Amino acid sequence: MTRLAILGGEPAVSTPDGDPPGIPAEALQSALRLLRAARTNAERLADFEGTAVTRRFEERFAALVGAEYAVATSSGTAALVAALLACGVAPGHEVIVSTYGWGGTAGAVLVIGATPVFVDIDPCTFNMDPEAARAACSARTRAILATHLFGHPADISKLTALAAERGVRLILDAAQALGATYADQPIGAWGDVTAFSFGRGKVLTTGEGGMAVTNDAEIYERLLLASQHPVRALAEIQSPSTRAWVDEVSLSCRMHPVAAAIGATELQRVPSLLQARRTTCLGLSDALTGIPGFRTPCEAAGTIHAFHAFPLTYLAEDLGGASRDIALRALHAEGVPVVAGPVRCPIHLRARFRASHHGSLLKPSLGSRVPNPVSAPVAERRCAGEEVLLESSSRWLAHPARRIEELRRAFEKLAAQCGSLAGVNAVA
Repeated sequence: MTRLAILGGEPAVSTPDGDPPGIPAEALQSALRLLRAARTNAERLADFEGTAVTRRFEERFAALVGAEYAVATSSGTAALVAALLACGVAPGHEVIVSTYGWGGTAGAVLVIGATPVFVDIDPCTFNMDPEAARAACSARTRAILATHLFGHPADISKLTALAAERGVRLILDAAQALGATYADQPIGAWGDVTAFSFGRGKVLTTGEGGMAVTNDAEIYERLLLASQHPVRALAEIQSPSTRAWVDEVSLSCRMHPVAAAIGATELQRVPSLLQARRTTCLGLSDALTGIPGFRTPCEAAGTIHAFHAFPLTYLAEDLGGASRDIALRALHAEGVPVVAGPVRCPIHLRARFRASHHGSLLKPSLGSRVPNPVSAPVAERRCAGEEVLLESSSRWLAHPARRIEELRRAFEKLAAQCGSLAGVNAVA
């Protein structure tokens, strides 16, 4: 075994990353057909009615993820806002949210004027801890908003039971979880509403875009009311009580038809993209399992991980107490694309949620109940020194077998020679 590259040895990794998948010719042609049609009828670029290509994308996507209804939106965050509104969340209500993850979940709650109540995570899946969620519920709780972080399903059975017990809605954020399953069912089959994202880095990307799916006809009509043009809402909403609210005051967060054209065509290759990613990530996990210093992603019984990302857990005690930053610097020198992240700071500890911070947009309403102090030791410990993200190599590799073997050698070099890092600075 050669010396660590940070100490002058040869790097273990020489095979380059693969490139992210591009838009295939079929999707490009679908977008071009729509644009050409717009040369003689510009209204083709503003699908108020949600018909044609938008409807086609919604129906195909709903079938893929196990839902009866789907509503296309301008982004994954817009889908979350629509989901919250459709589930009756309003100013003064509280929504249970994980403190570890993408802050857009909390942002969607704040946009409505409700208060996000943050809870800790499971140390294996990094998703919301159902017992922490139970402890955080109050008389003002209207919904539980749980994320399937990194592509691993949340504990849906326990969260569903909790939501039923408390009489609140269960909203699931599957922005990173297209292709995941829980109890042999696609991830979109669960909860009152599930939100997806088609933004940058997703296995299905339309550039920008999102989707809210449900199996509840009443919630579907409320999703239309909350996110679509009133022309479509009037055409589809049948419930008199919901229909009475249709007017131009409602938000318009619909998906652009060009994005829908790309998405409807891209759906046909999603299964093969997901399988390739999963095969690579499982192979990488097998190769790294057992090497001191890092714990590979778990896959809980009864779930299928979508592997939007490949999160690792750094175990300093395995490497003689070396700091995470020093270990990552050594891996970088070996050619391993790792970062300390991606969350870095639990959401509840960020500036806008500190009582002493004033003047910020999207802050909890001053009129809301002040929730109990957040207890999130797992999330805080992970952010402080454990979280590591193996970047694009976990999702697409030009030469999977060769690259996985090189990555294994890099981690083994670090584990075997960690004692030699005593004089290395954390920052180059």
